[in-house]
Amino acid sequence: IERCKGYALGIATLDEVLKHKAYKASSIARLRAVKNLKTKPDVVLVDGFPMPEVEKEGVKSFGVVKGDTLCAEIMMASIIAKVERDRKILELDREYPQYNWKSNKGYYCPEHVISIVKFGVSPYHRIHLPTVKNALKLRKILKENGLFEKFQQIESYREAKRFLKEHHLWGRR
Repeated sequence: IERCKGYALGIATLDEVLKHKAYKASSIARLRAVKNLKTKPDVVLVDGFPMPEVEKEGVKSFGVVKGDTLCAEIMMASIIAKVERDRKILELDREYPQYNWKSNKGYYCPEHVISIVKFGVSPYHRIHLPTVKNALKLRKILKENGLFEKFQQIESYREAKRFLKEHHLWGRR
């Protein structure tokens, strides 16, 4: 960051992600980043596909397939974006520590899924994703079968997984 001529962040809201899904929300965020630059660029290099939305703003765009491995500018932009995302995830972890976002960074590892089963979703979970839907379905099944209170008493991930396997619920879709 210290050595680049300029950079800007663009963020899509959770509502935009839920409404448009990840790909379109990423395009919205990239357009915001371009618009937030102090100096309007002549050209924008994009990992993957060009951005017709910036071309409407009078900026040429070029898609570079695997650009985050081939182009230093795209590599750096990707790193800056991921560091910012991780910073935001750590803020969420302070607000919702039961999901252990500091360890899983919001990716749906089995421990995170078990947290969703135990605690439900936060306002920041993308409830349209299959993993979240399945975890909520499992939560409902546990409640319907009178197992939910006992499941909530379990402290460790390993014990939670063992409990779900014991009741033939682990891996159930």
